[in-house]
Amino acid sequence: MTDIMTLASPPGWKLYRLGQLFSERKEKGSDKDFPPLSVTMGGIVPQLETAAKTDDGDNRKVVRVGD
Repeated sequence: MTDIMTLASPPGWKLYRLGQLFSERKEKGSDKDFPPLSVTMGGIVPQLETAAKTDDGDNRKVVRVGD
C-alpha cells in the first residue's frame, strides 16, 4: 500500500507517517461525565441518532477543544 501512495508524490514533497504529524489523545472518559459526540463534515455535534453506539459508556475517548 505504501508503494502505491508514494508513486505519484510531487517532486520536492516530503513524506511523513500520520503519527509523525499529530499526537493522539489517549485520555478515556465516561459518557456520564462527557456528552457523547459525533464527528461530521459540519463539525462536532451531539451524538447522532444513527451513530453506532457502545454498551461500554465508561470507555470513550475524550475530545477537547482544539483536538
